[in-house]
Amino acid sequence: MSPLASIPFVLVANPASPFHSVADVIARARAAPGTVAYASAGPGTSNHLAGAMLASQADVKLLHVPYRGSAPALAAVLAGQVPLMFDLQSTAVPNIRSGSVRAIAVTSAQRSSLLPEVPTVSESGLPGFEIS
Repeated sequence: MSPLASIPFVLVANPASPFHSVADVIARARAAPGTVAYASAGPGTSNHLAGAMLASQADVKLLHVPYRGSAPALAAVLAGQVPLMFDLQSTAVPNIRSGSVRAIAVTSAQRSSLLPEVPTVSESGLPGFEIS
């Protein structure tokens, strides 16, 4: 079996959060371990694992906040209850373009043609980071 499509994630932040880059997230997580929270669609979901992978590769501790699906997780980020989320590019782009969330980095190996101004996580200081 082979995959039909590969959809990268976008690390997004609530616009009121202090996070503008992967370096900001890592620096804050190093200064205050376990206090930088990210929302996910639930334990073991791909966006949960993207956050766990970032924490592992950056050697930091992030606070995972699981929800019962991507929609409630995104709603929490939009409301400012949780500052970060790895959202699928397909659902993140409209929110990024409307200014509802800030794009920090994409999880693909190369920059996205839909978000060419947004760096990859790999470019942002974690070489080899790729998840979709």
